[in-house]
Amino acid sequence: MVQRSKGPLWLLFGLAFTQCKGTDSTSQGSDAAPSVASVAPSSAPPLELAQVPWGRVSDDPLDLAALGREIGARRCVDEVVSGGAHGGEALKVLPFTPDAETQLGKLCETLPSASLEQRTERLGSIARVLARGASDREVSDVAGLKRCAAVLKAARAGAKGRELDYIESGLAELESRHIHPK
Repeated sequence: MVQRSKGPLWLLFGLAFTQCKGTDSTSQGSDAAPSVASVAPSSAPPLELAQVPWGRVSDDPLDLAALGREIGARRCVDEVVSGGAHGGEALKVLPFTPDAETQLGKLCETLPSASLEQRTERLGSIARVLARGASDREVSDVAGLKRCAAVLKAARAGAKGRELDYIESGLAELESRHIHPK
């Protein structure tokens, strides 16, 4: 009698168990963070800036994450930089885009020319992007992050209150990743 190895049987059992466990929707709460797979960019063709559904922006993080995957960071920053009517909505969505850090250099470079209100909104969005970190995002643009660090460091001198908090938070996040100004 030939004895069979139990290795492949246990491997199949383990694979089946993990597949079943991953599809159990009752085991996750409604406030669960999106996984890496759920923040991957959409395979749909990119929207033109005029076609972006800015009216769908809400305060729900899951809605913002879905919209962020659909819109992408480049379109969010383009809306802000162009002075479009939906810059506030774009800044709200930006931290939820999977490629947000790739556009921070461009956004940070707009801070010196922004009005006080625009500057505060932009700093808040930048701080939220950096606080989310890169663990669930695409590889970041290191050169852009260095440019952002330089702008934040220069902006620190005249900042007060909430702006200073955003700047300090952003710089601390960058420092923790060994990103230093140029």
